[in-house]
Amino acid sequence: MLFTLTEAALDIGAAVIWWSVKNTYYGVSNTYQYFFSPQESNQDLCESIQLQIKNCSCVGKCTCL
Repeated sequence: MLFTLTEAALDIGAAVIWWSVKNTYYGVSNTYQYFFSPQESNQDLCESIQLQIKNCSCVGKCTCL
């Protein structure tokens, strides 16, 4: 009985440690990428939006173009 409880506690403890380490790694990695990756300029975003509008199926009905 004691062996089973000890084994269960170790298994749960290992799972909690694994989950914590994994999520900490993802958090640090995503934070690093957010702050140190090149950001798209405002002009790039506008061109992307215009491209999406030009490729939509309602181009004939749009008054913004």
